[in-house]
Amino acid sequence: MKQKEIMRRPLKVRYLGEIFVVAIATAVGLWQLPTNFFVYGADPVFVGAGDIASCNSSGDEATATLLDGIPGTVFTLGDNAYEAGTATEFANCYDSSWGRHKARTFPAPGNHDYFTLNASGYFSYFGAAAGDPAKGYYSYDLGTWHIIVINSNCAVVEGCYVGSPQEQWLRADLAAHPTACTLAYWHHPRFSSGSTHGSSMEMQPIWQALYDFGADVVLSGHEHNYERFAPQDPNGNLDAMHGIREFVVGTGGRSHYAFGTILPNSQVRNSDTYGVLKLTLHPGSYDWQFVPEAGKTFTDSGSALCVASGTSALFRVDRQTGSVYADGAYSCGLASGCFNAGAGADLAEYIRVSEVVEPGDLVEAHPDRPHVYRKTQGAYSVRVTGVSSFRPGMALALRAFQGTPALLALAGRVPVKATTENGPIRPGDLLVSSSRPGYAMRCADLTLCEGAIFGKALEVLEIAEGLISVLVMSH
Repeated sequence: MKQKEIMRRPLKVRYLGEIFVVAIATAVGLWQLPTNFFVYGADPVFVGAGDIASCNSSGDEATATLLDGIPGTVFTLGDNAYEAGTATEFANCYDSSWGRHKARTFPAPGNHDYFTLNASGYFSYFGAAAGDPAKGYYSYDLGTWHIIVINSNCAVVEGCYVGSPQEQWLRADLAAHPTACTLAYWHHPRFSSGSTHGSSMEMQPIWQALYDFGADVVLSGHEHNYERFAPQDPNGNLDAMHGIREFVVGTGGRSHYAFGTILPNSQVRNSDTYGVLKLTLHPGSYDWQFVPEAGKTFTDSGSALCVASGTSALFRVDRQTGSVYADGAYSCGLASGCFNAGAGADLAEYIRVSEVVEPGDLVEAHPDRPHVYRKTQGAYSVRVTGVSSFRPGMALALRAFQGTPALLALAGRVPVKATTENGPIRPGDLLVSSSRPGYAMRCADLTLCEGAIFGKALEVLEIAEGLISVLVMSH
């Protein structure tokens, strides 16, 4: 929904200091909504997959049936019609399944679509929705989000390198659309643990441009499996503060590919289930859910905040409930003790630390230094106090610390570093400290966990280590 849309129920907005107070008004047209105020009903749903239709597979029929029951905008992540993206394959293989959702589809081209010269079958079938046939990249707005479609068939668009026409267009497009939340999608994944194709270094300049402008989500296909990554920088380093979260969703129905060496920040994977990824795009945040084909049980779901691209608060009102929300940072100044530099969902406090503490580290009280904290130093620590916050919703007790103070999340939702030392972590699992300094693990034995539990997991962590959301519970 656009910022300037006028709601059906009239409201009056009064400005008190730095807080907007919203009340029911009795007249219409006597005021104007501030530019950072959104009124919305249902937030947009964005759903799709890649590697879709083949006349030799029934997988695309299974995923098209899923789309029948999910409203919203449909995306495709390339390789839409196998084997070569001919006009005949689009007519006979794609149109009979995903084709019934063509009117609400915004596609991206894959390498198989270009097996037909200039991807003529693809561009003829989708028409204007696929963008300029000479480019295959374009952008549009969906609710409060800006959506960008990239053509990852770099050879046919004069490259994807720094300074290439597409990379320059992307940077100009991002500069012209400074929205709080941005999503991009294309076919070849920048990062993938798949054994058939793997990661595409060719897409690094595109990821870099998106990263530089604070984009939030990237969707790709090519590998015929599902994989979700923690937020990363262009080089694949974990960056929970500013990184982009990637989903590889090559599960549209063509076939299944196996995984090879698992990349460091891979959080969830599946290689035997067709399905679609359903995203709900809120102002300032998003939810994801992998919806499996009938008869399969694998799923993946979660929520995350957008990378904050501005510092002003974003206020919105739910028409159905009347609830008022603020997404983004509310800054009340350093002197007041509640300074915020970003957007978050936790209550945090400034603390003194005895060592370098990174956001996401699990923190405990130092046994020898009163009012000083450090990373947890062993499994089942009863000294655990909370998680080092990334960008809290509210921060308390600012003092004249020497050096850079740390922020301790006292309650609410916050990312934490975790390990599967005690087995895979599932939503709802109680969490305690692990043997690795600053890392959490699941509580496997309540007799050992007494006094050591600091929160509940909100996301899945299957193997190794990673960053997951946790609900920190006040002690």
